This record gives sequence, C-alpha cells and structure tokens, in this order.
Amino acid sequence: MGCCTHHLVNWVAGVARLSNSGAVVFNWFMNTSTISGFIAWIVVMITYLRFRRGLEFHGLMHTRPYITWGQPYATWLILFLLIILTITNGFHIFIDGYWNAEFFVAAYITLPIFAILYFGRKICSHTPFFIPVDRMNLMTGKKEMDDLEAKDVPPMPKNLLQRVWFWIA
Repeated sequence: MGCCTHHLVNWVAGVARLSNSGAVVFNWFMNTSTISGFIAWIVVMITYLRFRRGLEFHGLMHTRPYITWGQPYATWLILFLLIILTITNGFHIFIDGYWNAEFFVAAYITLPIFAILYFGRKICSHTPFFIPVDRMNLMTGKKEMDDLEAKDVPPMPKNLLQRVWFWIA
C-alpha cells in the first residue's frame, strides 16, 4: 500500500507510464521477469546437482524412485544453456549504435539484486555457501515418508474412461 494513493492508484506504475511508453515499460518488466525465471531454474539445477552429489557420496543412488536417461549430463547442459541465456539476454545493446542505458538496466538489474540478496544473507547469517557433501543430512524424515508411501494405495479405475485418464495422468 506504500506505493498507492488513497484511491489505490499505483503511482510508481503511473510515473513509469508518464516517462516512457507502455511498450517500453512492458519490455522492462518482461526482461526482469525472464531473468528472474532463468535464475530460479539455475538455482534448481545447482540444487539438483548438489543433491545428486550427496546421494552419490552417501551411497543412496539406488533409492531414487525415478531415473531418467542423460543425468547428470542433461542437467549440466541445461545449466550451461541457462547461464548463456542469462548473460546474453540484452546482448543487442552492446552492438555498435544500439547502446541504451535503460535497456541495459532492464536486462541486467536482476543479476546484482539476486547476488546482493543471496550473498548478503549468507554473509550476515554466517552460513556456508554450500554444505559439504559429508555433512548433508539426507535421512531425516525418510522413514516417515516411506511409511506414508506404503499406505498410499493408487485408486483402481472403475470404467474405461477412468482407465484412460489414469493412463494419461
């Protein structure tokens, strides 16, 4: 509510609209949300690779319920591609004659914001950036989840439509 008038009009959006066209402001939001999504997927890929390394270290790779082909190499490939896409998101502004500070900020402002928030929290809370694999706790709650999974009985289809639906889903 701090950015709204007493009539609930967002004055920040209004100022952005007055100073630039709606298409430019939309482009800013699109760039920042795209990079935010890329960063989120980069974090997911790194988390998966760390989790997988922990499973390998503790000898728990056989406990995975789902196994896909190409792992972990597919994850490394996607991680590399996401990093390239994140870095080259605003590459067109570096071409001679296309430099624009507004587009540069819109394309890359999310990276320093993420870095400041992530590293700032890690530094202020004195937590390690990565937990060493020998200290990863992968067994807490496993027995409870195994018990829940043992009680989970899949429903039996009662007719052809349900059989088709259960096959799809």
